[in-house]
Amino acid sequence: GDMTSLVFERDSFDGVVCFYALFHLPRAEQRDMLAKIYAWLRPGGMFVVNLATVDEEEIFGEMFGHGMFWSSYGVEESKAMLVDVGLELVEVEVVEAGDGQLEEGDADYGAKFLWIAAKKARVCLPTP
Repeated sequence: GDMTSLVFERDSFDGVVCFYALFHLPRAEQRDMLAKIYAWLRPGGMFVVNLATVDEEEIFGEMFGHGMFWSSYGVEESKAMLVDVGLELVEVEVVEAGDGQLEEGDADYGAKFLWIAAKKARVCLPTP
């Protein structure tokens, strides 16, 4: 389905997990999706996500014989985007796919992903 069409009440979840999904949105839409996720989290709620590490607006490829689209910011820009929507970064790590043990012919060979655990502040300030 289309993650951007999801609707949940504010402060609905203690945690949200988003693996290998957000970077399939055009990067111009990623901040808005993060803002929605932030709103869904209860104060103190955790968000765990992985993002790409390359600064590319459009990446086209193939996965399992189907066309695939990716879009991402670099590591620092991605971290800043989460902080800008109000999340506090708890843990940040760049990890190479397959822990760097993939064979050269593997589709994810050399790919690196940014893994982030973040949380919504327990005391939320009112938005202007």
